Amino acid sequence: MKHRRRLFWAYALAAVIALSFVLPAAIASQPDSESQPGASTESTEEPAVGIETETEGISQAIGQILARGYDLTFDISLEEPMREAISSAAKGFDMSWAKEAAFTGTSSGNDDGGIDASGTLSLNGADLYDGRMSVDLNDLIIYLVCPQFRKTPFAVDLKKLASAAQDAAVQTAGKSNAGKKAVKAAGNFKASYVKLLQEGTDLVKDIQPKELTAFSKRYADVFNQYAEKGDHEKVTITAGALSEAINTHTITVDRDAMSKILSASRDSLSEDSLIQKVLRSDFAVDVANTIMTSIKADGLFDKESLYKGYQGLLKKADEGVLSKCPGFSLTYGMDGDGRLASLDLSLLYTGVEVNLFSLKMLSRDTHAAIQFDLGTLVSALAASKFGGDANGETGILLEADTEENQFNGTASLTVAGQLLGQLEAKDFVIDDAEQGKLNGSLSLTAGEAVFEAVFSSQKAGAVKVTGRYNGTDYLTVSASAEATDHAKVKKINRKKAMEVYDQSTWDAYIKDAKITKMIRRLTSGGVPDSIIDSLTSGEAVTEKSRENTVEHDGTGELENGEVGGADIGHNE
Repeated sequence: MKHRRRLFWAYALAAVIALSFVLPAAIASQPDSESQPGASTESTEEPAVGIETETEGISQAIGQILARGYDLTFDISLEEPMREAISSAAKGFDMSWAKEAAFTGTSSGNDDGGIDASGTLSLNGADLYDGRMSVDLNDLIIYLVCPQFRKTPFAVDLKKLASAAQDAAVQTAGKSNAGKKAVKAAGNFKASYVKLLQEGTDLVKDIQPKELTAFSKRYADVFNQYAEKGDHEKVTITAGALSEAINTHTITVDRDAMSKILSASRDSLSEDSLIQKVLRSDFAVDVANTIMTSIKADGLFDKESLYKGYQGLLKKADEGVLSKCPGFSLTYGMDGDGRLASLDLSLLYTGVEVNLFSLKMLSRDTHAAIQFDLGTLVSALAASKFGGDANGETGILLEADTEENQFNGTASLTVAGQLLGQLEAKDFVIDDAEQGKLNGSLSLTAGEAVFEAVFSSQKAGAVKVTGRYNGTDYLTVSASAEATDHAKVKKINRKKAMEVYDQSTWDAYIKDAKITKMIRRLTSGGVPDSIIDSLTSGEAVTEKSRENTVEHDGTGELENGEVGGADIGHNE
């Protein structure tokens, strides 16, 4: 029990330190509205051409952002309703003292293409813990230290961490026959996936545009021979608050026509050159054999047998089989500017028409709306399971408006004619967003509950978010990342870092940690003694035992932050 408690605090500390640096830095990429001292004024030399050049440009931009220095702040304040809700959930613990937690720090780029950062965590205005972080992007290593926990830094090698996690999973799974099979299957799947990905890429590269054009022309002629094209019709459609009269065109292929199209195309499909190329490819053969293996079918395909099997299926498709295929009706509409405004698809059976989906897209001046309905079949199924109108709409409606330099929009989800929820963006100032500021609000309505987040920015790279529930403020979060050319970051001594990537290395690191003293520091932040005592119960004796062990084995921690005796750190 004591061991698990120590391990918990080690993990928690690592998570808190990492998140304290990462969250404020998340908005560091916002453009500055004001020039900073020493900021570069050079423009990009040439526009990026091609994917590789574009990727390089993005990498350079990220590198420039990380290379700069930033003063970081992150503050979260809990209002009384939130503290009451937490107290209720805590079952017996009074959390009225938990009013504010904050982080202030500084970050700057390092020689490894990553960042160095340092800062302080505070609770209710009292500074509690100092933290430092250094990220080595070249070797994928993160260095962390909290002197109040332990003065020696620890290093997390992401490559070793991933490898250790995989080994642990294999070892755990390997204790049972089912686990061994699962591990083997996972390895086989990974190898098969990589192979199929390469084969699929090679196949796509091998198909020439002229082959696709010839393929579509071969069957378009047959389709046009039997498809029925209806007269143009002018109808009025509605999407959200917008309505417009549009010209629609309908293409109908009933069941009889579909049977004739398939029958007329059967011989051509059997000998089609493009289909032969696809079915005789390594990709098609391996996909087919993967399926055969998964369903435990006897025998595997080669390139010739797969193609012959395809031809055999076509020959067995007699008129009786083909006549059972449904037809379809496709209606599309164009607005006055020649843009696609509506699309409806239905399946046609004898005397029955089943709508599969309906799409409407309209725009006028600064307003736009998109409405997507999943059709009558889905609505009927939803109504039988959740209630509502079987003939009602089931889908989503998106509306947006950019009038007067403000973005307003809604996303509404409807199931069987019932509004399930709505997300609304309100009064977001467009010019402010372009300058790295965020002013506006987001709200989510679900039944009688309304959750709202109000964003406020006075300058670029800084934002204040107020969280509300049914109109009452519950919490406020403020964050900023202000660029500076004079960042003062407390560096980590990487040479003294102990490597941490599995259970044993965690144990080695936390063995000399001052956990009780660290927890006791919470008192200055207003944490009640009852909570402190519950967190440190039994820990003082355990820590004293560890200190005695340290004195005898010579692996203690020295006052200057170095490590006595052997460690498992990185040597540079």
